[in-house]
Amino acid sequence: MDKIKIISENEFISKLLDLQYIDFKDNNFDNLISEMKHLSRDVNWAKGWPEDDVSFWNAEAFMWCNKISANKRKQIQEELLALLLIDKVNINLDLGAGGFSYIPSIAFDFSKKMLSYNDNAIKKIEGDLGEKLPFEDNYFDSITAIFVFNYVKNLNLILKEIKRVLKKDGICIIVQNAKKINDWQRQKEKNEFNENNTSSWFNFFTSFGFEVNLTLKNNLLFFKLKNNSNHY
Repeated sequence: MDKIKIISENEFISKLLDLQYIDFKDNNFDNLISEMKHLSRDVNWAKGWPEDDVSFWNAEAFMWCNKISANKRKQIQEELLALLLIDKVNINLDLGAGGFSYIPSIAFDFSKKMLSYNDNAIKKIEGDLGEKLPFEDNYFDSITAIFVFNYVKNLNLILKEIKRVLKKDGICIIVQNAKKINDWQRQKEKNEFNENNTSSWFNFFTSFGFEVNLTLKNNLLFFKLKNNSNHY
């Protein structure tokens, strides 16, 4: 990496920190974004930021540990352990794992930078949720997708793929916020989850042949999908 690229990367990361604390209505916000876009041209993992999805999430990786509070992470982890009966689970696939897997998992994400921060992954696989998953049929005991489905464009494909790679009677847990997420990340949303549309999501997941249960806890939606058959 040449000197110019090193300087650009350091400045870009520094401005990522500024981005966390600036109000989107601030007069300086547009100037900050413009400066960061210019710098991103010389940063290999950030080219095309923020429009390019991979570059966007690569950049988010640096601040991911601060995006979700330790208390919320603990709540999610405890709920996952209860819903999955984790002592019976051998292999968990964490879809869109990003920089943190709540239980030991095979972590799957399209952001290499995000995966590099994931210390709870027993294996890291870089891949796209918009394509067929690179796993055998009936392979996983459980699957988790934490704060992911609101960003997935082709939900029909990913649900068919989940059903395909999940063992019979295997469990998939989908976790989403029941309230709106921050404005910055909401620009990447493809689907909205909230307390008022849970019945629509319940019916949608059921239409793929899953037995569905929903828990609302501390403004978090936990959809538990049980794979009752191997037909996909």
